[in-house]
Amino acid sequence: MAQQISVTLPDDLYGDLQKVQARLNVSGTCQQALRAEINRQKLSMKETENTGDIIERLKSEKARYDERYRDRGHEDGLYEARKLSYEEFLEALAAGPRRIDKTNLWDNWLKDEIGGLSRMDPAFNAEVYFEGWVEGVTQFWQKVRDRLKPP
Repeated sequence: MAQQISVTLPDDLYGDLQKVQARLNVSGTCQQALRAEINRQKLSMKETENTGDIIERLKSEKARYDERYRDRGHEDGLYEARKLSYEEFLEALAAGPRRIDKTNLWDNWLKDEIGGLSRMDPAFNAEVYFEGWVEGVTQFWQKVRDRLKPP
């Protein structure tokens, strides 16, 4: 069974329709245009639904990469802390992960280390790595700082 609907046309379109109406199946043309647009909308909706799944998968993958580079930064921070001078410790701890690139450590060797990691892996997240690195340095510092005080 067919359903009837009303379609509102602007005056200029209605005027143009009046000129060609005898040669045009208005109902068929509207049906065809609606079918095409409905199909485009369905595809778009399906794409949006699939995009949501893809985004969730990519977020999960990114989180695994970030965790990997935070852990790598932490391990590197613990290792490199053994080589840091007293002044470098203070500088790293004061700068924190957000400003480590403004320190002498950055210019001395950290910039090269980060450059190597980012060239090896496009998913490398320097910010997350720095957070782990500073956590590792901080953890090491907390183990040794009390022993620096005179007896």
